[in-house]
Amino acid sequence: MVSITFESVPAGAAVFLDNVDTLLITPVTLDVSEGVHTYILRIIPKYEDTIGQISVISGNSYTLVANLKETTATMQQTFYNSMVKIGWYSFVVGTLGLFISLLKPKRK
Repeated sequence: MVSITFESVPAGAAVFLDNVDTLLITPVTLDVSEGVHTYILRIIPKYEDTIGQISVISGNSYTLVANLKETTATMQQTFYNSMVKIGWYSFVVGTLGLFISLLKPKRK
C-alpha cells in the first residue's frame, strides 16, 4: 500500500479518488494501491475543481498540496441560478403530483 496525503489551500476540499467520493475533506491521508490514480479536490461553488493524476510506487508516501483557484462571480451566479431553477422545478412537480393525487376519487 501507498499513503497519499491530500492538502488544499484553503483546507476543507472534498476528495474524490478514481471517480469515487471518499466522503473525506482535506487535509486527509489515504492508503491506495500502487499505480496511477486520478483525483479531484472540490469546494463548490466558490472554488474551481483541481483535477489531476498521481503515479505512486509501493513503499513510498506522497503529499499533494493544491492551491484552489477562486471562481468568478459569474460562475458562482450561474451555479446559484441553476440550483434555484432545479429547486423550484422539484417543488412545483412534487406539489402538483400531491394535488393531483388528492383530487383523484377513491375507489371502493
